[in-house]
Amino acid sequence: MQTQPVVNIDRVWNTVLMPKLHDIFCGDAKVSYQAYIDTYGSVYTILQPDAYAKTANNNGQELYCRLFDFFDTYALKVYAAAPANDAELHRIYQAAWARFHPGLVLFKGLFTLLNKGWVRCQRAAGNMAILELGEMALAAWGANVLEPISPRLRMADVTCSFAGTSLDTDTVSTEFVWI
Repeated sequence: MQTQPVVNIDRVWNTVLMPKLHDIFCGDAKVSYQAYIDTYGSVYTILQPDAYAKTANNNGQELYCRLFDFFDTYALKVYAAAPANDAELHRIYQAAWARFHPGLVLFKGLFTLLNKGWVRCQRAAGNMAILELGEMALAAWGANVLEPISPRLRMADVTCSFAGTSLDTDTVSTEFVWI
């Protein structure tokens, strides 16, 4: 029987996965087909024992924790970059969301094996604190960006909607999802 080689998760995270996540969410969001396949293959290499052999190792948990930390840190950086001027906040938030949302779609595809393997097994075992990856990323966005910034967005939206217009106008901006 042939044994699986030991995967150095630190090396794969630092040389492949973290740089790709940084490119998707902080840099050039475009990913070539080859880069996508290479990244997906790296995730497969890390998770292969968990997903298919059903052996007990911590690779799925380790990768999940690193992704959780990545999104928590990323969302905090997005919030920290919010301007003090509420008039600019709307535009900056829209630009940040326009980068985050398509990146999230790409991210979910790259890490689908983690959702199908370790996350699904954890949830089937009753660990409902483990979220699917898309939900985890959105939860980080909601807690670290949307929740603290939404009062300012609402005020900026109302201020911008009424600035320079008469009060009898029926045009009020409704672009935001209200909580």
